[in-house]
Amino acid sequence: MIPLGAIAAVHRETRLTHVPADDVLDLAVGSQTSVRLEPAEPVTHRSLLGRPAR
Repeated sequence: MIPLGAIAAVHRETRLTHVPADDVLDLAVGSQTSVRLEPAEPVTHRSLLGRPAR
């Protein structure tokens, strides 16, 4: 979970393709990205395999 105060910006966009990047967490639903959140600082999350990542 990302606290609301840690989100710097929210953008609506529709992308059918995504170029992987080290500083981007892409969670595609229905093969599209609809909302992009920009955190104010790096966020730690768990990958699908349960490994922590930034």
